[in-house]
Amino acid sequence: MERLVSVKEAAVQLACCEASIWKFLRQGGLQRVKIGRMTRIRQQDLDACIRLGLQTGGR
Repeated sequence: MERLVSVKEAAVQLACCEASIWKFLRQGGLQRVKIGRMTRIRQQDLDACIRLGLQTGGR
């Protein structure tokens, strides 16, 4: 079974604030998994972001 992390845990792993994670989710830089009202992120997606960097469409 794949590991899912919360937005808060993702922010810690990527060394950024939770608002940045929400921004990356809105812009499509990260994919979300909805479980009821909860938003989770696949650990493998976070690992890929760490390896490849996040593409936010900004500067």
